[in-house]
Amino acid sequence: MKSFVKCTLAAALAVAVISPAQAFSLKSFTDSANKAVDQAQQKADEVSSQSQSSLDKTTSNLSVAGDTASLVQNLSSQLGVSTQQAAGGTAALFALAQSKLPTSQFSGITDKVSGLSSLLGSSDSGGSGLAGSLLSNVSSLSSVGKVFSSLGMSSATISQFVPIITQFLGTQGVAGSAISALQGLWTPAA
Repeated sequence: MKSFVKCTLAAALAVAVISPAQAFSLKSFTDSANKAVDQAQQKADEVSSQSQSSLDKTTSNLSVAGDTASLVQNLSSQLGVSTQQAAGGTAALFALAQSKLPTSQFSGITDKVSGLSSLLGSSDSGGSGLAGSLLSNVSSLSSVGKVFSSLGMSSATISQFVPIITQFLGTQGVAGSAISALQGLWTPAA
């Protein structure tokens, strides 16, 4: 039993003598790790800032006016998204509609909702909207989801936009058949 106590005391003494050296190297390791984390955070902040700057440049060409401005404001306030996100999401959804609906049916929508053509960058507005950049490849609900993602929203947000937009279109006098066609385009297949 005495030898066990002596061994335990010797081990405790060895730990006590070695501990300051381990504490020093542990502190050095911790400092290095903290420095690496700080540098990584700084780089991530720079990338995020550059991405936001790029998004701002892309969405700075948005032309939101007339009834479309009211719709964008409704989406922004009801969903808690920025006006840029609301305008970009709206433009993506209507770009899909423009590519899929018959021209006469789509013009029935744009005739009732002022500002929608300029948001999409139609030729009569000088192409100043998003159509030339962010919306040029919108041809499916999946591609709309990619636009939403590039705007910092999840593709699940599309389902939150749809009822607000379709209700708004109804108040603007858009035909029920056109609204039904939009709902079919904008709702994922079950």
